[in-house]
Amino acid sequence: MALATRCPNCHALFRVAADQLKLRGGLVRCGACSHVFDATGTLSYIDDATLPTFSQAAIPAVGAVIAAIRKAESTASESLSVHGAAPLSSVQVPVEVPATEASTPVDVEAFADTSAVISSDASGPPGPAAATDDNMGAVAAGLEHPDAEGSPAERYAEDATPPVDEPVAPAFLREADAQNKRRRRMLSAVGALLLAAVLMTQLAIAFRADILVRFPQARPALVGLCKVFRCTVDWPARGDLLAVVGSDLQALPGSSAFELTAVVRNRGSMTLALPAIELTLSDTLNRTVARRVFSPSDYLAGESDPQLRMQAGLEPGADLTVRIAFEARGLNLAGFVVYPFYL
Repeated sequence: MALATRCPNCHALFRVAADQLKLRGGLVRCGACSHVFDATGTLSYIDDATLPTFSQAAIPAVGAVIAAIRKAESTASESLSVHGAAPLSSVQVPVEVPATEASTPVDVEAFADTSAVISSDASGPPGPAAATDDNMGAVAAGLEHPDAEGSPAERYAEDATPPVDEPVAPAFLREADAQNKRRRRMLSAVGALLLAAVLMTQLAIAFRADILVRFPQARPALVGLCKVFRCTVDWPARGDLLAVVGSDLQALPGSSAFELTAVVRNRGSMTLALPAIELTLSDTLNRTVARRVFSPSDYLAGESDPQLRMQAGLEPGADLTVRIAFEARGLNLAGFVVYPFYL
């Protein structure tokens, strides 16, 4: 038994193979009328013994076609060898078919290689009634030619190719992927918050004095940060805003010690850190004979809570009165200069 299909347009019966049907999803082109149809809808089985009977009627027509093709090939080959023209595969060879045997040209461009015509109903259009596989292969070899836009079969194949759907992942894989995306977004958000916190901490440490001036209540937080980063929290150090408004140097009776009294005023609009005091001693020729520097811890030694006094700073417009005794033996003192500054 042979597998066959019938053209719905010209009712020609064709022998087909399963591999040919799978190649284009069952689409074939009729070798008699060039009609493209789905062969799976008209499949039937035919006895192999009847095949020679069906094909005998088409042998004279196909033989004439083959003879015409061979004659055209011979003529075209001689012309190409003389004139150096394009290869035969790119030349359209006209085939003359006797009008008594076929009134329409044979189109052998089929999707599933070449489909052999087995028989034709009397109601179909005139043309070759049947053809064997070998004859159809010869006809295809002689008539096939490319053109600038491609053959009709190639164009139809491109249009008829079904789109390939991308595989869909299982539900558990899609859920796992969604969870991973949510986890990555969460980690990115946490990382961004940490980076922002580190940046804010660095800025707070770098500008801790200015923050302390504007927000004195932030001192505990700044002190806590400085404990971690090993820094100190103090008021701004602006020596240009300090001025000495009074000073006095007295020798202590019965000793070689002296007592310095100086009044330093904050002329700015912000609280300043307590400055260091530089004392320069000179002789009668205004030559420097000694220089001493007193830090805040030196002149606050007599205070009940020096650390608290240093944290309070020097408020805007306030005066800092410094009294400190020091020893100066064998010096011929005639003058002195007091200069507040920051270490």
